[in-house]
Amino acid sequence: MFNRINLLTDTQNSLIIDKNDANWQHKLEKAYEEAFEQVYAYGDRVMQGFILLHTLLAFALAWVHQVWAVSIAAGLSIALLFFASVYFMPRSFFTRLVASVCLQLFVLLHIYQLQGIEESRFFFFTAFTMMIVYRDWKAVAIGALLLITEYVVFNYLEQYNSLSPVSNQHKAVGNYTIQEMNALGVFFYFFISIMQVVLASWWAYILSLYTKRRVESNLILLEKREIIAKHNEILEQSIAEKTQELQRSLEIARANEEELRQNMEELQATQEELEKQANQILEKNMRLEIAEKELLSKQEEMQRRQWIETNISHFDNLMRLNYDKSLQEFSEILLSHLAELLGALQAAMYVYNPENQLLEMTSGYACTSKTVLKPAFAIGDGLLGQAAKTQKMIYMDNIKEGAAEVASALNRIRSKSLLILPMVYNDKLQGLLEFALIQPVSDMHLELLQTLSKNMAAVLLNIQNILHTKKLLLQSQEMAKEMQKNNQELRRIKAEMDKQVAELKNQYEVINRVMLVIEYAPNGLILNVNQNFLNLSKYTKEELIGKHQSVFIAPDFVASQEYRNIWERAKNNELQNAIYKCRDKEGNEFWIKSNHYVAGEQENRRFIAFGIDITAQKQAEEKLKYAAYK
Repeated sequence: MFNRINLLTDTQNSLIIDKNDANWQHKLEKAYEEAFEQVYAYGDRVMQGFILLHTLLAFALAWVHQVWAVSIAAGLSIALLFFASVYFMPRSFFTRLVASVCLQLFVLLHIYQLQGIEESRFFFFTAFTMMIVYRDWKAVAIGALLLITEYVVFNYLEQYNSLSPVSNQHKAVGNYTIQEMNALGVFFYFFISIMQVVLASWWAYILSLYTKRRVESNLILLEKREIIAKHNEILEQSIAEKTQELQRSLEIARANEEELRQNMEELQATQEELEKQANQILEKNMRLEIAEKELLSKQEEMQRRQWIETNISHFDNLMRLNYDKSLQEFSEILLSHLAELLGALQAAMYVYNPENQLLEMTSGYACTSKTVLKPAFAIGDGLLGQAAKTQKMIYMDNIKEGAAEVASALNRIRSKSLLILPMVYNDKLQGLLEFALIQPVSDMHLELLQTLSKNMAAVLLNIQNILHTKKLLLQSQEMAKEMQKNNQELRRIKAEMDKQVAELKNQYEVINRVMLVIEYAPNGLILNVNQNFLNLSKYTKEELIGKHQSVFIAPDFVASQEYRNIWERAKNNELQNAIYKCRDKEGNEFWIKSNHYVAGEQENRRFIAFGIDITAQKQAEEKLKYAAYK
């Protein structure tokens, strides 16, 4: 017991990551490099397409305005400069600088081709916006120098129209200098241009910070997951050693873990054509405000999901660290944390007792079994009984009459909301949670509670089975002591042992109702399956008996070395735990974790597998891998 307590303490302490540790800093820097390598590679691919579009646009404008010589020479030179940089120095800062310069050079070429009309300045804004794809504000800001240079060249040179080879009639369209623009126009153009540079650089900088935070969060989750997996393996091994005497007839191991999933979305914004009139400036400001509100909304949703998943992980760890305690202690710990999280005035946990078919109160927050109206309920009795019957949540808000009151030394507080949440696992009721609150429960808290109720139901079932197993073990030990003390009572003890065997048979029937039980011949043919496995696989017993085990195993898993290793260990009587990737009769994928035992001798030898459905755990791991990859 002391070793188990020390193990759980070590597990909790190991989950704290020292961010000042040199090894952690090295891992984090390496993760940053890998993440930004992907960002820069993606930016190079996008920029190649955008440069190619600019080249094609240059040829199109050359055909319209008949400026082929300059367009071909300049367009191909600029494009070759960027593609050469990508080829020789991919994902480098130099390539990003070349991209910024090439985009501005293309803008200058288009202004030249369009004879300097003001609408052509729109290309500057698209160039700055596209540079955000690199998430490097330094590479974006370098374009500001070219922007200022362009404005000086095309507005302060007196002979601007002489650059265009078209007729004088067409030259008049672009014939303007800085003297022809009033002071307000100059200020307006510089202000909008500089704001575009600042906004694009700011977005690139914010996205780079967002990438670093996402990488750090994913790395923390992976580190904690590895630590938890190692300690879970040690804990399972310890339990297996202590219950080795009963492994031929019973072994229940249940693990349920859900982790954080992060779903990231990137924002891209496009700018509309700007005009000098004041009403168009107002319209632009309104659009920016709408975009900002949408960004804040998505950030709030992301924070909401992160809060829910963080609390789910916290309570899963809490249940894992305390599931070996008594049912009352386990209930007290969980209920206390839940009540504090919700800010509840009172809370109570009821566990379903299948022997007397009653919901019995196991713990209370700001109440006891003596202070509540009823410490036990039957199915269908009152609101608690109705929630247990329908297995649906009951939530009542703005309660005015008949509400529960909580008294302190100074005051009495009346609750205004009531929440009753059934804990159901595999469509079987395990217990109820009841909360009395002074404020409404938010949708975020309700979503968290509905997920936690399923996890708690699974752990409650596991705890009850473990407590029952411990009870049987203590009974066996007491019987052995009595046999050693008094040989004259051998017959009586034998009769009691026969009774114990009958109870173990009943326990096996309980296992048969709770777990997945499959019996194999040494050659892999199915000899027998229980109803739980038939419900999960959607086969009938006639469709499985006499067939090889591979009938419900996923084809890719059957062809794997892992599957062959499982049967090699089984033939050598070395197989204990195994995980199978399966498919049901309709083709849906599910996973089974099973413990194998050898029964019988020689010709009558057979394998009996006691399994659990770990499909939800596998799906959570796949989501975590996907989130880490993103």
